[in-house]
Amino acid sequence: MLQGVPAARSAAALRPTALRDGEVHRLVTYVFVYEDLVSLTCGAVAIWYFAGSFERNVGTVKHCFLTITFSVLSALLYLLLEPLVSRVWEVGDAKGFLPVAFAMLGVSTTRSPMKRTLVFGCRVPVVLVPWFVLCVAWFIPHSSLLGNLSGLLVGEAYGLGYCFCLDFPESVGSKLDRVFPFTLLKRIPGLKYMPGSLAERRASDSTKSFRSFWVTLAGYLVSLISASSTMSPGLVQVQPHLLVQCNVLYLQYPSDGCL
Repeated sequence: MLQGVPAARSAAALRPTALRDGEVHRLVTYVFVYEDLVSLTCGAVAIWYFAGSFERNVGTVKHCFLTITFSVLSALLYLLLEPLVSRVWEVGDAKGFLPVAFAMLGVSTTRSPMKRTLVFGCRVPVVLVPWFVLCVAWFIPHSSLLGNLSGLLVGEAYGLGYCFCLDFPESVGSKLDRVFPFTLLKRIPGLKYMPGSLAERRASDSTKSFRSFWVTLAGYLVSLISASSTMSPGLVQVQPHLLVQCNVLYLQYPSDGCL
């Protein structure tokens, strides 16, 4: 919802008096509110990069559940901190997907096996990356610093295990994969559905890597045959045989993830 519909925007944004007025729907609807095309573009980038990466790690079922959970918890923490922070500087309404994106980033960095990473050519601890991104997000138009901070704190608390009650086993995620509406999501063309089981996600990635290997090898052999046919016709009789063996292996073991 952009600035062209102010009535709808004001009815969905998260404001300090939301719970006092009984408008609990604002705990979720604020993630769909954007002031202009710049904030909408930033929200789309956050969804594509942070939410997409998070979904590949946890599966589509858990991603949907945690998106709603992070939205609500970030909003509640924002409403809790707003009376204190407003004494220091003016706090605007929370809008957009960035608080949820910061929660997902906080989970990813606290659970990452990496200790350091490169940021603009400098090696810094991974746990400091979200705080650096938080400072950068401060300059995004109409971005709520308190809302983003609330999302980051929620994500890091979840990543450190303080919200263990929100976790559910992979068996539950695998069962939910076979019920509505997730069965419908699997049928949508162009939508990449991630299974709830870690083994299935790894098998899917291994299959793609395996197929990519054989397609690349087959392409290399074809180009080698074409080049050698102009130099030595005798080689053309040998290399198609290698290409046939390559295709047979690909057909026999299309889902094997080990090379």
